[in-house]
This record gives sequence, structure tokens and C-alpha cells, in this order.
Amino acid sequence: MRLSDNDKAELNLWLEALSAQTGKKITSAKLLRGLTKMRDQVNEKKLIQAIYETN
Repeated sequence: MRLSDNDKAELNLWLEALSAQTGKKITSAKLLRGLTKMRDQVNEKKLIQAIYETN
């Protein structure tokens, strides 16, 4: 995945927080697999809006 330096920093902060909460190393691949597994629970309209806001 190509990310800007700011996006990488934000992602790493989120991964560190998740790792601290679980006591296990959470990688970006694990995060993506988890998000994919729960995609039926994600509000797609809000997700699409967030995607547009980041571009």
C-alpha cells in the first residue's frame, strides 16, 4: 500500500494503540483482515465520505 508519510504515521499510531490494547503485535495486514471480516458492520456511506475527504 502506498501511503503518504502523514498517513503512515497515523496508521502506526493506530496499530500501536491496538497492539497495546490486545497485548499482541497488530500489523497493517492483521488490521485489514479484521476490517474485511467486519465489513457488514461498517457504515458504507460514512466510509465513502471519509474516503472522499482524504483525497
